[in-house]
Amino acid sequence: DLVDLFQSADALRQRERFFALVAATHCIAKTQCHDFTAAAKRLNHTLAAAKAVDGGAVARAHPTDIPAQLRLARIAAVAAVASA
Repeated sequence: DLVDLFQSADALRQRERFFALVAATHCIAKTQCHDFTAAAKRLNHTLAAAKAVDGGAVARAHPTDIPAQLRLARIAAVAAVASA
């Protein structure tokens, strides 16, 4: 779900815009979020993991299925950070 969020919000290319969106969401729902700082840190760490995936390596390993394999690599990277 986090990788889908990052992709749909263009967070992999526009990190600052993504966190502006997160901040705006917090302003709207601040009465429902008790620990925004922790949530923002979690998003920052998982976004960094998704961005760290070597797209070139994925493309070389799976030249006929790049988008799907890149998504799977990002999901694995995010899952590794989220479970740590």
